[in-house]
Amino acid sequence: MKKGLTFLFFVSVAFSFTTAQEETHFFNENANKLTFLNPVKTSHGTIRVLDSIVKFVYDLVLSEWKPKDKFAIISRHWGTDGWPNEMLYYSYKDNAWKVYYYQKFDYFPNHSLEKILVKAYNDFLEEFIDTVFFDHRAPYRDQFSDSLRIMEIEANYDFNVNSLTYGYKTYSVFLTDSQYHERYSYAYNPATEKYDIKQEKETYEYNSQNLPAIKTFYNWNTSTETYENSERYMYAYYNNGLLKTYVHQYFSTIWLNSNKEEYTYYPNGLKKTSVSYITNSMNQFIPDYKDSMVYNSNGLLIKKYYYGWNNVQNQWIPWQRSTYTYNAQELLLQELFEQWNGTNWDLYFRNTYTYNAQGKLTQLLQEGYDKVTSTWIIYYKTTYQYDPTGLYETERINYVGDPPTPFSRYSTTYDSYNNPTMYIYSTWDNGTSSWIPDYKYIYYWSDWNANALPDPENFSLNIYPNPSQNEILISSDYSIQYIQLYDITGKTLNILNPNSRNCILSLTPYPRGTYLLDVMTSHGKIRKLVIKN
Repeated sequence: MKKGLTFLFFVSVAFSFTTAQEETHFFNENANKLTFLNPVKTSHGTIRVLDSIVKFVYDLVLSEWKPKDKFAIISRHWGTDGWPNEMLYYSYKDNAWKVYYYQKFDYFPNHSLEKILVKAYNDFLEEFIDTVFFDHRAPYRDQFSDSLRIMEIEANYDFNVNSLTYGYKTYSVFLTDSQYHERYSYAYNPATEKYDIKQEKETYEYNSQNLPAIKTFYNWNTSTETYENSERYMYAYYNNGLLKTYVHQYFSTIWLNSNKEEYTYYPNGLKKTSVSYITNSMNQFIPDYKDSMVYNSNGLLIKKYYYGWNNVQNQWIPWQRSTYTYNAQELLLQELFEQWNGTNWDLYFRNTYTYNAQGKLTQLLQEGYDKVTSTWIIYYKTTYQYDPTGLYETERINYVGDPPTPFSRYSTTYDSYNNPTMYIYSTWDNGTSSWIPDYKYIYYWSDWNANALPDPENFSLNIYPNPSQNEILISSDYSIQYIQLYDITGKTLNILNPNSRNCILSLTPYPRGTYLLDVMTSHGKIRKLVIKN
């Protein structure tokens, strides 16, 4: 039986873009969310295009795989490296694929999402019904920890009755292109089939430096038909770094203190302390807990102390600290957690990380300290296997207990382009000492001729010399907004913001090899290969 779905939950996380090495499937079962892998890969003039993903579940009784869900890309924006424009989702029911819902994506020139539209399919009317719509004001901008959205619709569609059951619509009024003025929220009214039930209002104020200063929430009172004060956030800054955050609750006719956060920073801008306050019966702020951070010369966190406030002694009392160690490549090797016993630090918990030559994680060991036996006890262990290049994960096994007992396994296979072709999740059966399949994803790709695709960036970009031993000159017909250099694993090595038609990029710090270079201009983005010899 089909159930109702709150589509906002799926769509709001659908495109947290990750690489194929990090997530090799769209559906993250543990987080119950959608993730994304690179949908297009180019190699020797051929483009591999991801067409669809099909999910199967394993029937233990029949010992066979049964189809469950399907995802298909039906059109693309080639100007965004082939990211999806339209997609369809299906559910397998009554031995046939049934359309579940439709998604459409529009992008800003810098390839960030501008609009998201989701339509649920109405079996009775045989048409799509709008369920979710996000319209972003501008790319990569936010205020008060909110992405700037002109309008957003969040609805629940019940497939049992083929109709919307509830939802919310929010629209915004702006002071400038990057600043909110007011936001209004309305609930869906099934009687009128409109979003006409007033809910909340938010107002925004800014300081003389145009930084967020006050954010106020109001609730709609149906009796008085007015917006009434509810909650208020106030922000103070030091050298443009957040210094204090005040939260107030409105009661009767006055604002009452709720909580407060204060921050201090090192001269290099790294956070030094974070102090939280709560309120007492006299509506006064009193300390609650504090974090204190210590970094090495490279800006890596090496110590973090946690304190709680003792009202009797009127002072901070340490209760836990964590110590971080790294290797020469600045990869985290160990997180050690200790607890304060009033006199000394007692060992408590630790995470130990092991890597391969390519810097990929091969083992995570999580242990707790047993004070009675003075030994470390294994709680969890995860091992990672990779393909011969050491870059693409082929197997991940989770263990529990000491000695470690297998619990779950994730297996991934790839084609010759290193695109995933199958992903299988299995669980361990102690009775038979074997892996029992649970679900799997099959990925379907197709080949396109790169020379036959339209050129989305109709402008010239010159890189000279290429290959180069030290510096390259990058020149364009249009102003270069940013340049991003990657190694072949996708790790970002350097970012420049020249805001001119010409720029010099040094390759001196990097070893010989092939690199990827993204160049964003006012007329679009181009990706080039750069070789250091």
